[in-house]
Amino acid sequence: MKTRKISSVIVLVIAFLGFSVLTTGCSTDPCEDVVCLNNGVPTEDGDDCFCACPSGYEGEDCGVEWTTKFLGTYSGNDDCGFTYESTFTKDDFNKLRVSNAGGFQVSITADLTSSTAFNIPNQTDASGRVWSGNGTISASTITLNYVVTFSDGTSDSCSVTYTK
Repeated sequence: MKTRKISSVIVLVIAFLGFSVLTTGCSTDPCEDVVCLNNGVPTEDGDDCFCACPSGYEGEDCGVEWTTKFLGTYSGNDDCGFTYESTFTKDDFNKLRVSNAGGFQVSITADLTSSTAFNIPNQTDASGRVWSGNGTISASTITLNYVVTFSDGTSDSCSVTYTK
């Protein structure tokens, strides 16, 4: 009788351990509770999950637009000999407006090409100057390379480093 009780206890312990191993050994979906915004896609990476963000968004849940980090007023010195302030504002999704570009009291638009870079497509301001260029951001510094062509055909090619 005593042997039977011990055998029953041993069988129960072995059954419990086997059940525990089987149920805790099952893997769960690491993306089960992950919510991605703005059409981000939950993506497994081993035992982790991250949001793969669509173009124009970043952040843990894809909730931050690329434009956000560029916004504000910056002071700049360009290699053409001018010092001025420019304000970067959101113009549209993935578009920035740069006021006082080159210190000329005009605004130009820039298209974001990544979370840290932008392109200035050819555009003509009210005075007939044609602008083009590109730029990058790193922390609170924006580097802007631009060409401004004047109505007489001459042009300046300048680079400005802005700090916030």
